[in-house]
Amino acid sequence: RGGDYTANHLAGGLDVLEANCHAVIVSLEQPGHLAKGKTAGIQPARRDHPQRGKLWGFGRKIAKPIGESEHLGVVPREAPMLIWLDELELPWSPEERALLAEDASTHWLLERLPSGVHGRPDGHGASPTLIVLYNHPTEPVVPTFPIPQNPHYADVALRGISVMVPGLRRYFDKTPKPWIDGGYYLKTQENCPLIGPLPVKGAYLLGALSGFGVMAACAAGELLAAHITGAPLPSYAPAFLLSRYQDPSYQQRLRDWGDTGQL
Repeated sequence: RGGDYTANHLAGGLDVLEANCHAVIVSLEQPGHLAKGKTAGIQPARRDHPQRGKLWGFGRKIAKPIGESEHLGVVPREAPMLIWLDELELPWSPEERALLAEDASTHWLLERLPSGVHGRPDGHGASPTLIVLYNHPTEPVVPTFPIPQNPHYADVALRGISVMVPGLRRYFDKTPKPWIDGGYYLKTQENCPLIGPLPVKGAYLLGALSGFGVMAACAAGELLAAHITGAPLPSYAPAFLLSRYQDPSYQQRLRDWGDTGQL
């Protein structure tokens, strides 16, 4: 009850009876031993199946948060998530611009870059950590591991967020050593989450939050719980159903969607 199993555990797959998710077949610690457990419903975790997004036609993009010591206290510790929704040009000195312009591999650093740089203080009490993400480019990619490294990422992220918080430019000459993590965002074409039942009864989906997970996770979980328990659904629930892609009028909206507000 309430189990969390990985793809390695689910070696036996699902037992589907009359189009219903009837049971999960779980491998035990001993090789070759399987056990079947009945279930009222499953909700696949996005880490379980690296090909799920490909099969359903969704895209992935690289997300790399960096953390660094913001010891000068430019960003107040009580600050919320800060998001810049305009395109930007990275601030460089005239000497830096001339140097970057000389090399074709770094010329892109002088161009106008997409919106979406964001960050927030992290940690409790007097923690000086500032987390910054600037996910560019925004085109879907095929997941590869280890995550491809961009040698300019930390500098780009710091300079990008300094457009929103100019005080952070005090770190340009002596940048604290950052730590860089990474992973993939799973997103839909229009960047709206997927929350609700799957075509197989008893199976549910919550995913494709694509950069808005911190802000949307609690509400998304509440909506999924309403689907699972049969509670009354809010008026906006259909906007997040997987079945919306079967609607011809919605397909037309996708063609004319415009900006998706991608972070």
